[in-house]
Amino acid sequence: TTDMKPLDGLKLAIKKEEEAKLMYEGFAKASLDADQKKTFEELAKMELGHKTRLENIFTNTAFSESW
Repeated sequence: TTDMKPLDGLKLAIKKEEEAKLMYEGFAKASLDADQKKTFEELAKMELGHKTRLENIFTNTAFSESW
């Protein structure tokens, strides 16, 4: 919401990226088609990249005094 503090918004976004990654991993595991499985694995990898980027932003924002 617009009432959220920026760090709370980042925490929520990180959680959503993790959930998406797990969802795609589950789809990949359930896929019988090799191309479909690969697509879901790539999507899971992309979500992990998003999560990592958000975690870096969170760390740099939350602990900016360390710079």
